[in-house]
Amino acid sequence: MFLLFFLALIFIYIYFGLFVLIQIIIWLSVFFVSNFLIGVNPEHRELYLIRILSILVICFVFYYNSKQIINTSYLLPLTIKNVSYLSDFKTPIVFDNNRNEDKIYLYRVDNISNFLNKLDLDDNYILTMIFYPDLINYSINIPQLVLSEPILINRNSSAAIIEKYINERINVMIDFYYLDDSILEETPFGPGVIFHYWKFYY
Repeated sequence: MFLLFFLALIFIYIYFGLFVLIQIIIWLSVFFVSNFLIGVNPEHRELYLIRILSILVICFVFYYNSKQIINTSYLLPLTIKNVSYLSDFKTPIVFDNNRNEDKIYLYRVDNISNFLNKLDLDDNYILTMIFYPDLINYSINIPQLVLSEPILINRNSSAAIIEKYINERINVMIDFYYLDDSILEETPFGPGVIFHYWKFYY
Protein backbone atom coordinates (compact mmCIF):
# COMPACT_ATOMS: atom_id res chain seq x y z
CA MET A 1 0.00 0.00 0.00
CA PHE A 2 2.79 2.38 0.92
CA LEU A 3 4.58 1.53 -2.33
CA LEU A 4 1.50 2.41 -4.40
CA PHE A 5 1.14 5.68 -2.51
CA PHE A 6 4.80 6.50 -3.12
CA LEU A 7 4.49 5.68 -6.84
CA ALA A 8 1.41 7.89 -7.06
CA LEU A 9 3.37 10.80 -5.58
CA ILE A 10 6.18 10.22 -8.07
CA PHE A 11 3.65 10.25 -10.91
CA ILE A 12 2.16 13.53 -9.65
CA TYR A 13 5.63 15.06 -9.44
CA ILE A 14 6.57 13.99 -12.98
CA TYR A 15 3.25 14.87 -14.58
CA PHE A 16 2.26 18.02 -12.67
CA GLY A 17 5.47 19.29 -11.09
CA LEU A 18 6.76 20.05 -7.60
CA PHE A 19 4.32 22.86 -6.80
CA VAL A 20 1.28 20.65 -7.37
CA LEU A 21 2.90 17.79 -5.48
CA ILE A 22 3.36 20.03 -2.42
CA GLN A 23 -0.31 21.07 -2.56
CA ILE A 24 -1.44 17.46 -2.80
CA ILE A 25 0.78 16.37 0.10
CA ILE A 26 -0.54 19.19 2.30
CA TRP A 27 -4.18 18.36 1.64
CA LEU A 28 -3.58 14.62 1.92
CA SER A 29 -2.05 15.31 5.32
CA VAL A 30 -5.16 17.27 6.28
CA PHE A 31 -7.31 14.38 5.06
CA PHE A 32 -5.40 11.71 7.00
CA VAL A 33 -5.23 13.81 10.17
CA SER A 34 -8.97 14.48 10.02
CA ASN A 35 -9.60 10.76 9.53
CA PHE A 36 -7.46 9.97 12.56
CA LEU A 37 -9.22 12.57 14.70
CA ILE A 38 -12.63 11.29 13.58
CA GLY A 39 -11.59 7.85 14.79
CA VAL A 40 -10.62 9.34 18.14
CA ASN A 41 -13.63 11.62 18.48
CA PRO A 42 -16.38 10.75 15.96
CA GLU A 43 -18.84 13.26 17.42
CA HIS A 44 -17.02 16.35 16.11
CA ARG A 45 -18.88 17.36 12.94
CA GLU A 46 -16.23 19.92 12.06
CA LEU A 47 -13.80 17.09 11.39
CA TYR A 48 -16.16 15.58 8.81
CA LEU A 49 -16.39 18.95 7.07
CA ILE A 50 -12.61 19.24 7.04
CA ARG A 51 -12.32 15.77 5.52
CA ILE A 52 -14.85 16.59 2.79
CA LEU A 53 -13.15 19.93 2.13
CA SER A 54 -9.75 18.29 1.76
CA ILE A 55 -11.15 15.80 -0.78
CA LEU A 56 -12.80 18.60 -2.77
CA VAL A 57 -9.62 20.70 -2.77
CA ILE A 58 -7.53 17.74 -3.96
CA CYS A 59 -10.01 17.12 -6.79
CA PHE A 60 -9.93 20.80 -7.74
CA VAL A 61 -6.12 20.87 -7.76
CA PHE A 62 -6.04 17.88 -10.11
CA TYR A 63 -8.75 19.32 -12.35
CA TYR A 64 -7.25 22.80 -12.59
CA ASN A 65 -3.74 21.61 -13.32
CA SER A 66 -4.87 19.01 -15.83
CA LYS A 67 -6.58 21.84 -17.76
CA GLN A 68 -3.35 23.82 -17.63
CA ILE A 69 -1.39 20.90 -19.05
CA ILE A 70 -3.82 20.60 -21.95
CA ASN A 71 -2.98 24.18 -22.91
CA THR A 72 0.70 23.48 -23.41
CA SER A 73 2.64 22.24 -26.37
CA TYR A 74 6.02 21.06 -27.48
CA LEU A 75 8.21 23.14 -29.75
CA LEU A 76 7.52 22.16 -33.35
CA PRO A 77 9.84 22.25 -36.39
CA LEU A 78 8.07 25.24 -37.96
CA THR A 79 9.27 27.22 -41.00
CA ILE A 80 12.78 25.81 -40.94
CA LYS A 81 13.31 24.43 -44.45
CA ASN A 82 9.96 25.51 -45.84
CA VAL A 83 7.17 27.80 -44.74
CA SER A 84 4.70 26.11 -42.38
CA TYR A 85 1.10 27.17 -42.95
CA LEU A 86 -1.65 27.19 -40.37
CA SER A 87 -3.99 25.53 -42.86
CA ASP A 88 -1.64 22.53 -43.07
CA PHE A 89 -1.65 21.99 -39.31
CA LYS A 90 -4.44 19.46 -38.78
CA THR A 91 -4.22 19.11 -35.01
CA PRO A 92 -6.83 21.16 -33.08
CA ILE A 93 -5.23 24.21 -31.50
CA VAL A 94 -6.02 26.80 -28.86
CA PHE A 95 -5.20 30.46 -29.52
CA ASP A 96 -3.74 32.77 -26.93
CA ASN A 97 -5.94 35.87 -26.67
CA ASN A 98 -2.96 38.23 -26.45
CA ARG A 99 -2.00 39.52 -29.89
CA ASN A 100 1.51 40.88 -30.32
CA GLU A 101 2.71 43.30 -32.98
CA ASP A 102 6.09 44.08 -34.47
CA LYS A 103 7.31 46.32 -37.30
CA ILE A 104 9.70 44.83 -39.82
CA TYR A 105 11.47 47.30 -42.11
CA LEU A 106 12.33 45.67 -45.43
CA TYR A 107 15.80 47.11 -45.83
CA ARG A 108 17.17 46.78 -42.32
CA VAL A 109 19.67 44.02 -41.64
CA ASP A 110 18.79 41.29 -39.11
CA ASN A 111 15.19 42.46 -38.76
CA ILE A 112 13.79 38.94 -38.87
CA SER A 113 16.52 37.45 -36.67
CA ASN A 114 15.94 40.08 -34.00
CA PHE A 115 12.22 39.40 -34.15
CA LEU A 116 12.67 35.64 -33.74
CA ASN A 117 15.03 36.15 -30.81
CA LYS A 118 12.27 37.99 -28.96
CA LEU A 119 9.96 34.98 -29.08
CA ASP A 120 9.64 32.78 -26.02
CA LEU A 121 11.87 29.74 -26.19
CA ASP A 122 9.23 27.07 -25.62
CA ASP A 123 6.26 28.47 -27.54
CA ASN A 124 4.85 28.20 -31.05
CA TYR A 125 3.24 31.15 -32.81
CA ILE A 126 0.78 32.01 -35.56
CA LEU A 127 2.02 34.87 -37.71
CA THR A 128 0.19 37.17 -40.12
CA MET A 129 1.98 39.71 -42.30
CA ILE A 130 0.57 42.99 -43.60
CA PHE A 131 2.49 45.23 -46.00
CA TYR A 132 2.60 48.99 -45.42
CA PRO A 133 4.59 51.55 -47.43
CA ASP A 134 4.72 53.73 -44.29
CA LEU A 135 5.26 52.03 -40.94
CA ILE A 136 5.22 55.25 -38.96
CA ASN A 137 1.85 56.62 -40.03
CA TYR A 138 0.03 53.40 -40.78
CA SER A 139 -3.47 52.86 -39.47
CA ILE A 140 -5.80 49.88 -39.23
CA ASN A 141 -8.45 52.07 -40.88
CA ILE A 142 -6.66 52.20 -44.22
CA PRO A 143 -6.82 49.33 -46.75
CA GLN A 144 -4.47 46.53 -45.79
CA LEU A 145 -2.35 44.39 -48.06
CA VAL A 146 -2.18 41.00 -46.37
CA LEU A 147 0.77 39.15 -47.84
CA SER A 148 -0.17 35.60 -47.02
CA GLU A 149 -2.37 33.22 -45.13
CA PRO A 150 -1.21 32.75 -41.52
CA ILE A 151 2.03 30.85 -41.10
CA LEU A 152 3.48 29.04 -38.08
CA ILE A 153 6.78 29.98 -36.49
CA ASN A 154 8.81 29.75 -33.32
CA ARG A 155 12.24 30.79 -32.15
CA ASN A 156 13.89 27.98 -34.12
CA SER A 157 12.40 29.12 -37.43
CA SER A 158 14.70 30.19 -40.23
CA ALA A 159 15.04 33.96 -40.61
CA ALA A 160 16.32 33.44 -44.17
CA ILE A 161 13.25 31.40 -45.15
CA ILE A 162 10.88 33.99 -43.68
CA GLU A 163 12.70 36.88 -45.36
CA LYS A 164 12.73 35.09 -48.71
CA TYR A 165 9.03 34.30 -48.35
CA ILE A 166 8.16 37.92 -47.57
CA ASN A 167 10.05 39.15 -50.64
CA GLU A 168 8.31 36.57 -52.83
CA ARG A 169 4.90 37.55 -51.52
CA ILE A 170 5.61 41.26 -52.03
CA ASN A 171 6.52 40.59 -55.66
CA VAL A 172 3.30 38.62 -56.10
CA MET A 173 1.37 41.48 -54.47
CA ILE A 174 2.83 44.06 -56.86
CA ASP A 175 2.12 41.93 -59.93
CA PHE A 176 -1.36 40.89 -58.81
CA TYR A 177 -2.56 44.40 -57.97
CA TYR A 178 -0.58 46.15 -60.75
CA LEU A 179 1.23 48.32 -58.23
CA ASP A 180 4.08 50.62 -59.13
CA ASP A 181 7.55 49.52 -58.03
CA SER A 182 7.98 52.89 -56.35
CA ILE A 183 5.98 51.49 -53.46
CA LEU A 184 9.17 49.64 -52.51
CA GLU A 185 11.44 52.69 -52.50
CA GLU A 186 13.25 53.05 -49.21
CA THR A 187 12.25 56.01 -47.03
CA PRO A 188 12.76 56.86 -43.35
CA PHE A 189 9.24 55.50 -42.78
CA GLY A 190 9.37 52.22 -44.66
CA PRO A 191 8.38 50.23 -46.52
CA GLY A 192 7.83 47.31 -44.25
CA VAL A 193 5.60 44.62 -42.86
CA ILE A 194 3.54 44.55 -39.70
CA PHE A 195 3.78 41.22 -37.93
CA HIS A 196 0.79 40.18 -35.84
CA TYR A 197 1.47 37.03 -33.88
CA TRP A 198 -0.20 34.87 -31.25
CA LYS A 199 0.92 31.91 -29.22
CA PHE A 200 -0.96 28.71 -29.89
CA TYR A 201 -1.26 25.41 -28.05
CA TYR A 202 -2.29 21.97 -29.24
